[in-house]
Amino acid sequence: MHRQVAGAGVSGRRDVIDVALAAGRHLAAVAAGLLTVPLVAHHLGAEGLGAWAILGTTAFMLGAADLGLGLAAQRAWLADDRERTAEALAGGLTLAITLGPALALAGWFATDAIADGPHAVDLPLATAIALVGGVAGAYAQPLRCLLVAAADMAALARIRIATSAVQVLGTAIGLAFAPRLTTVACALAASLLVEAVALAVRVRRLGAALPLRPRVSALLPALRYVREGGAGLAINLGGLVATRADVWVLATLVVGPEPLAAVAAYGVAARLVDQSYTVAKQTSAALLPRLRSNAEGAATLVRGTAIMGALVGGGMIALVAFGGSWIRAWAGEAGARPETQLTLWLLASAAVILALHEVAAASLTVAAASPWQAAGPIVAGHALNLVVTLAGAPRFGLMAVAGGHVLGAALTAAMIWPRVLRLHRWGLRDLLLLLRAPVASLAAAAATALSLPAEGLLQCAGGAIATVAAGVVAATVACTSVAAEPSSVRG
Repeated sequence: MHRQVAGAGVSGRRDVIDVALAAGRHLAAVAAGLLTVPLVAHHLGAEGLGAWAILGTTAFMLGAADLGLGLAAQRAWLADDRERTAEALAGGLTLAITLGPALALAGWFATDAIADGPHAVDLPLATAIALVGGVAGAYAQPLRCLLVAAADMAALARIRIATSAVQVLGTAIGLAFAPRLTTVACALAASLLVEAVALAVRVRRLGAALPLRPRVSALLPALRYVREGGAGLAINLGGLVATRADVWVLATLVVGPEPLAAVAAYGVAARLVDQSYTVAKQTSAALLPRLRSNAEGAATLVRGTAIMGALVGGGMIALVAFGGSWIRAWAGEAGARPETQLTLWLLASAAVILALHEVAAASLTVAAASPWQAAGPIVAGHALNLVVTLAGAPRFGLMAVAGGHVLGAALTAAMIWPRVLRLHRWGLRDLLLLLRAPVASLAAAAATALSLPAEGLLQCAGGAIATVAAGVVAATVACTSVAAEPSSVRG
């Protein structure tokens, strides 16, 4: 590991820049979500917020309609095979446009079947509008994958900022004149349509030979990429079922006097953890091209894991320790429910475990002989999560739904790391050295959080900033010491 990390200052600075751009891209989406929640809660109440969570979940699940061919296009681009890239991209776009509407129709019927409460009349039309946007999002998925592989992070950031602005402004202005669920759905659909168009324009700049229109003739050549793309489908679908299905499980299996209010409370905590984690997860997206490189892959993995550990470890500890007052101020009634804090603790724990192997899984996806080396453990973790959720929800409620994420993340980690060790020909000592930075970050962040008061909005904000900063500093120091540590790893 010493030979791979030492002297990597230039690469390290490039990693930080790319990660910052990727994180900035997703921060725009996070801001859109954070601003939309109080708008919906204020105008439509906790029941409306829960209905919106179901509506958004249904629309975003259409992202799996390309059957994972976005991953196949990504791997082909990183391998510098433009012909395979074009074939896989054309197949992914065609599948998205043909399967997307069919999945949207199924989603509409599923949502209509559970419509209840004060927004039941609005829900069918609102769902239909949101699903139109969902089909556009499915079309955008392979385009986004290709731009990530091309390391076009600056363009992706600009596009996400613009589309997030469309969603927030559309929601705010629309609810001011028409406080209905259909208004929120229109804003969501508009943002997804704008994003799809903007991504298509940007992909065209990568090369005139890259297809942007779906065509039936692309389906047969795309079959050769189904197995490779199937790994991406399995990862995406497993994640969608195991995470996005939480709100469906809560709405149908957990019995309570206010089911949609409970969904809203869970959704508030889940959104905070998910969006915070996804910002940090942009680390793996930003570093993807260099993770495939034989020369840079191992060193990039070390730096990426340190960055992920610092951002997620410090961020989740700060969220749990200092987030309560801000969550109540932000989400109102839903943020004050006891289910919110329980969900926050469990999902934050799962996020920390995921952070320790996120970049490792990305390295397997692009550098291993088959992307199934990463997909297998990830799907196994999602499957365990789903089993625990479905089996435990009727009796244990939120504890089982959120706890399933912790157990699933732990199983994935236990399966991922042995495969990464074999890929890079590392030993156990190398793994312990690699994890030194994220573990140091967790310890420093936890010590800082325990030493600071958590009273008042301003004090909580200061405590959260100090906690994250302590984690980043500790990870930086630990990562520097890893670079100076001799190792038996072979280049």
